[in-house]
Amino acid sequence: MAISFFKKNTHKEKGFTMVEVLVAVTLFSIAVAGVITAAVQGGININYAKMRLTANYLAQEGIELMRAKRDSYVIDNSTDFESGWNAFATEALANCTSAGPCDIDVADTSTTIVGGSAPLGLRYIPCVSGCQITYEGGSGLGYFSHSSLGTPTQYTRRITVVTFPLSPDELQVTSTVTWQEGTSTQSVIVSESLFNWY
Repeated sequence: MAISFFKKNTHKEKGFTMVEVLVAVTLFSIAVAGVITAAVQGGININYAKMRLTANYLAQEGIELMRAKRDSYVIDNSTDFESGWNAFATEALANCTSAGPCDIDVADTSTTIVGGSAPLGLRYIPCVSGCQITYEGGSGLGYFSHSSLGTPTQYTRRITVVTFPLSPDELQVTSTVTWQEGTSTQSVIVSESLFNWY
């Protein structure tokens, strides 16, 4: 029986090669980049959703301001409600056409009054060159207006009024809000009929 003085090396070295480490780091980097990209895109989408929601509220507010103006005209002429409606319709159609749209704002001494009186302090503002909406923040409570004291926003609002020849007691009011979303211009349009509720 022969005795061997040489032992077989059965011990294999354990560990990672440089190539394996590079592949692992690359895969990890791709996974992390995907998560970061998704988070950034989610933040962008949330911002766009916020802008669209604000635009929806501003467009609806335009309709509500016209409704308030109509009601104030009718109520101010308590002895003759029909005259109140006619005065509102005449003034709205004179100031808020497709050729010369308007917006409505609360009383503001820096704003030119168009078309005479302003019941409840709601004034027509000509929007031929655009009606940029400003934001006024005070005591944590902010609001949108057209005041020169406010901070300009990216929103503009245009209101147009159309009459129906066969229905003298109905006006169609359209409120359009536009804003920049990235490189494109977005808009929200709200349209509603106002009636002579008297």
